[in-house]
Amino acid sequence: MENSRFFPEVYGNFGFGCMRLPMKGGSVDYEEFCRMADAFIEAGFNYFDTAHAYLGGLSETAIRDCVAKRYPREKFLLTNKLTTPYFNKQEDIRPFVESQLKLCGVDYFDFYLMHAQDRNNYQKYKRCKAYETCYALKQEGMSAAPADPAASPGCGKDIRNVRQDNNLCKRGVEMNKKRIRLLVDIGMVILLPLLMAYSLLGEKFHEMIGTVMAVLFVIHLIQNRKWVAAIPKGRYNARRVFQTALDLMLLMFMILQPLSGILMSKHLYTFIQISGISSVMRGIHMALAYWGFVLMSIHAGTHLQPLLRRFRTDRSGLVMTGSIILTALICLYGIYAFVKRQIPSYMFLQIKFAFFDFSASRILFILDYLAVMVLFAVIGLLISAGLSNIGKRKR
Repeated sequence: MENSRFFPEVYGNFGFGCMRLPMKGGSVDYEEFCRMADAFIEAGFNYFDTAHAYLGGLSETAIRDCVAKRYPREKFLLTNKLTTPYFNKQEDIRPFVESQLKLCGVDYFDFYLMHAQDRNNYQKYKRCKAYETCYALKQEGMSAAPADPAASPGCGKDIRNVRQDNNLCKRGVEMNKKRIRLLVDIGMVILLPLLMAYSLLGEKFHEMIGTVMAVLFVIHLIQNRKWVAAIPKGRYNARRVFQTALDLMLLMFMILQPLSGILMSKHLYTFIQISGISSVMRGIHMALAYWGFVLMSIHAGTHLQPLLRRFRTDRSGLVMTGSIILTALICLYGIYAFVKRQIPSYMFLQIKFAFFDFSASRILFILDYLAVMVLFAVIGLLISAGLSNIGKRKR
């Protein structure tokens, strides 16, 4: 899938126009629109287009309820437009944009267009200083670098792509959120195999990084709070059923795992000890640790499809073939490491104590667990892709 040459953030050179939507009576058929939006995003696309004039304003509220409330903001791009019937002077423009943001349920628009310009209405845009006003909105709230007056759009093609990156449209803030989200996810991936090393790296260190992992998970959950709010909403296809069930199981494990660890702590949380339950908590904590390790790896894999699509578009066939072969080899070694490290026995409590060879290489231990992580991430990716394809065939 080739992304836009001029706007690489637009995936696949394909957009979802919302001028016409499925209707039920005088209202948008939300169930059908949710199904369409889900199929569009699952296929790897992300660009939605609307305007206040579309469906008498119903298009904007439909996007709010079927897209903005159901997906994290970084999952989609949204374009809206300034249309001549809705402003008569410069002072009308900012309140109008604010009302559009509210109707769409977003904090910013990725693109904001001067709508349907022609020789008849161009003078109105010019007279009301629409270009300058929108350019000012773009500049407000951005980095400390001052706006470049020479960059102010005139009547060329830049007029049609004025972005809202200000107090209203805080794209810079959103990019920072994406970076934080990425750092949190990378941090959890790094800590996961280190946690599995347990006493090989020291029990106190294990408790310390376990605490950091719990904090990162809470941050991850807060960053994805819209997912929780969207659980009862929209239509469930096979992929969404699998993803939701997996995430809820992982949520349960990630709550119980640090709790059981705290109750058996020997270093950081000894002040919370409850007598007589340490041995029980040890068994529970060990099973949760290994199940959580597998589920977290699968969970990571289910979110790799968009990244894989972008990788395919940016790489030659030879690089792709080499990457597939390398991944397959890592997965094969991951199967070997999965058995060698007796992970199934720990998962099903056939082994009730964690045994470690302190003479063995710590680096090899971590590499083994990284290979197992790759194995289950690929399994998650394949399941997710397979369920998406089943949904497409049914449609």
